[in-house]
Amino acid sequence: MKIHEYQGKELLRKFGVPVPRGLVARTPTEAFAAAKELGTDVVVVKAQIHAGGRGKGGGVKLAKSPEEAREIAEKMLGMTLVTHQTGPEGREVRVLLIEEGLPIDKEFYLGIVLDRASGRPVFMASQAGGMDIEEVADKTPEKIVKVYIEPGVGIVPFEARQLGFGIGLDGPQVNKFVKVVSSLYEAYLATDNPTRKADAESALRELRGPAKTGDEATDTVAAKKEFTKGAGFYEQGDFAHAYDEFTIAGELVDRPAMLFSRAQALRKLGGRRNEAIALYQAYLASDNPDRRADAEFWLDVLQTQGAGP
Repeated sequence: MKIHEYQGKELLRKFGVPVPRGLVARTPTEAFAAAKELGTDVVVVKAQIHAGGRGKGGGVKLAKSPEEAREIAEKMLGMTLVTHQTGPEGREVRVLLIEEGLPIDKEFYLGIVLDRASGRPVFMASQAGGMDIEEVADKTPEKIVKVYIEPGVGIVPFEARQLGFGIGLDGPQVNKFVKVVSSLYEAYLATDNPTRKADAESALRELRGPAKTGDEATDTVAAKKEFTKGAGFYEQGDFAHAYDEFTIAGELVDRPAMLFSRAQALRKLGGRRNEAIALYQAYLASDNPDRRADAEFWLDVLQTQGAGP
C-alpha cells in the first residue's frame, strides 16, 4: 500500500517519533494559512506524490513567508511532476505538505525491514542520509550499519547505541537517538504485521532521517514511501530475494544502478545467464554507467567463460 509523506509522518507521530510540524494544503489559500499557522521563518512546500526524487524534480521548495508559500502552491498544484521514479509521463500534484523549516547540519539514514533469510527484523543505519540508499548499498555497502533484532526480545538500548555510534553520533546525541529507535520499533511492531500491515507498510519500512540539527536535537526529517531490501538480502547471500527486491525497485526507480544490481544478483544466483547478460548490456547502454569496468568484466565472463563465480 502506498501512502503519502504526510500520512506516514502522522503514523510516526502517534508512536512518539519526533517529526517536524506540518499541515496539508490542497489550495493556495490553504498553503498560505498553513504557513501562517506554523509561524516559522521558513517553511517547506512539498508536493505529495507516490514517487521519490521530488526535490530534484522541483517538488520541494522553501518559502520565507506565507505569501511566498501561496505563490509556490499556485505553481505547484496541478503541475505534472517528473522524477526518476515517475517515468516520463510524471504525476499530477494535487496535495501539498507545508512543513516547518529546520536548521539541518547533517542527514542520516535509518530503516527497518524484515530479513526473510533469518526471519528477524533488521535495523539499517548510515551516515549517507539525503542520498538514494540503493546507490549507497551498491557502491559503498560498508557505510551501512546493521543490527538484527530478536523478535522475542526487541530492540535493546545497547543495540540502539551501537547503531548511533556506528553512524558517528556522539554521547548526548546517541541518548536521544536511542529513544527514536525504540519508538520506530514500536511503530514497526504495531503496523507491520499481517493483520495491520496495510496501514503503513511503505512509511515504516523506510524512514529517511534522523537528522542532526543546529541545536543538536535529533529529528526524523522525512519518510520515504518505497524501499528495496535487496541490498540486505544480497549481503546475506540470498540472491533470489535480492533479485526480486531489485526488480521491484527497478519498476519504481529508473536508473542504471538498479540494472547493475539486478545483473549482479542474477549472476550470483546462477542458472539465468542470458537474463544477466541482457541486464549488463542494458546497464552499459545507459547514460554514464559508473560501474562500467565491472559490468564489462562480468559480461565478458558470462559471454565467453560461462556463468563465472
